[in-house]
Amino acid sequence: MPLSRKRGFSKTPLALALETAGIGYLHMRSLGCPKPIRDRYRAVQDWGAYTASFMEYLGTQATAIDELARLCAEQPLAVLCYEADPGRCHRTYVARAAAAVVGGEVLHITSDAVVPDQKVFC
Repeated sequence: MPLSRKRGFSKTPLALALETAGIGYLHMRSLGCPKPIRDRYRAVQDWGAYTASFMEYLGTQATAIDELARLCAEQPLAVLCYEADPGRCHRTYVARAAAAVVGGEVLHITSDAVVPDQKVFC
């Protein structure tokens, strides 16, 4: 969420820090996870149900996915998330959707390594 309580991860401070480093920032709200889906996951802790709900939602966001894919085709791009485990992050599904449009590759940058995407995360 761009309103993170994690210091430095809110939209404005993050954008300013990235700009200082010469990196652009674009918040694409439509590619975030809708609150009802997040709330349902918090209540039942069912990752399969969360994934199904988010994928259904993501299927309605073709314009935003196409825009992200266009950006991917023009330059290296990172889809940012605070979640350490790419297997438990909706951004994995967003990155896969954009990569599918342009035939790109999804890599996960972790604190330990750069890891190729594993489809077993679904």
